[in-house]
Order: sequence, then C-alpha cells, then structure tokens
Amino acid sequence: MAVYLNELEVGEANDLVGFPHLLVCMGIVVLTNNSMFGLHIDTTQPAQLTTAYNAFNNFIGGRGAGPIAALYGSCNHDVRYANSNNKQAAWQAEMTQVAGTLNGGWHGPVRGFDTSIVAPRDGTYVEYAPDYGGSACSIHYKRNEKMNYAKTGHSGTLGFNPDIKKISLYKGTLVDVLSETSGAAIKRTWSNKGLLHEVNYAARLLSFDA
Repeated sequence: MAVYLNELEVGEANDLVGFPHLLVCMGIVVLTNNSMFGLHIDTTQPAQLTTAYNAFNNFIGGRGAGPIAALYGSCNHDVRYANSNNKQAAWQAEMTQVAGTLNGGWHGPVRGFDTSIVAPRDGTYVEYAPDYGGSACSIHYKRNEKMNYAKTGHSGTLGFNPDIKKISLYKGTLVDVLSETSGAAIKRTWSNKGLLHEVNYAARLLSFDA
C-alpha cells in the first residue's frame, strides 16, 4: 500500500510514502515497526508549523501507531531555509521541533536529504520505502519536471480514502481529501529513461539524534 501526499496532507502506508513537488515544502515520515506516517508541510510560519505538527501527531495517535523507530525529513534547504546562514542547523532545529511534538517529546534517530543538490526547476519528487528490520527507510528522488502524477477524485458517494487527510491550518483539524494523488511515474522521453535516483547515504544522508 502506498500514499502520495500533497501540500498539508498526512497519510499512512506500509510500503511507500511519496511526496510530489517538494520546493519550499518538506516531506516528513515517521517510521514505526510496521508502518509509515507522512506529512507534506508547505508553510514556514512558526504558528502554522505548530498547528500542523500537532495535527500530524493527532493523526498518528488516532491510527494506533506502534513505537517510533526513526524520523525523516527531506527538502530543498536552499529554498526552505533561504534566510538562514546555516541551513543544516535550520533543518535540524525544525526536525527537533517535529520530534518534540511526537508523543509529547520523542527521542531517537532523525535523518533526511537535502534536495538542492539536484537543482530542480519545479521542486523534487521524493519517496520513502521502509526497511522495518533495519529501522530505516530508503529514499529515492527525481526532479519534479520529470514526473507524471495520477489523480483520483472522491465524493460522499464514492467514499474518501481513510489513509489520507488534509490539515486545516485555520482550525488545526483533519479533513477528507477530495482529490488525491494516486500514483507517480517517470516521464518517458529520449533523455529521461532512467529510474528514480537513490540517495548516496554515505555522502548525502543527514543524521542526528533528537
């Protein structure tokens, strides 16, 4: 089971969590021993971040999640932290805030990837896949302009996807998603025939303990 999360959406999946169009946004994943919980956070406003992270924590708690094994957050540091002189420190501070919101204060490994190395024109597609035995996720990516996305609409008669919700920043509540991204595929052209890139973990994976 996979979910693909757009701006301010949260979701749960066992096999894959994908994030289209990460530009100013960050794709966050909480890994447990048998599932992944994702948040596509677009805002950088402090009050809105607090609201979103609290709503994300409520979503995880409402799904009966097991113990958290690791926390991930990937974004374009040059864009999301454009006003910071130390962008990695800014990322670490934001991820520390996320960790502090989880279960009233979670401590453990935090990891992520800075997508600015690929110099995307229109953001980056990032996806996480779990290695439950290793308490880790693999991270794959592609520039967003090289991706196509499928959409699925929902209504009261067709039923909403219970695994995806959207955060209302005004109320701090979770609402149903009317149109979800239901698939991601690489655009096939003469110059774009490859697979998603996997992060070079030895050289590019950011990590610290919260």
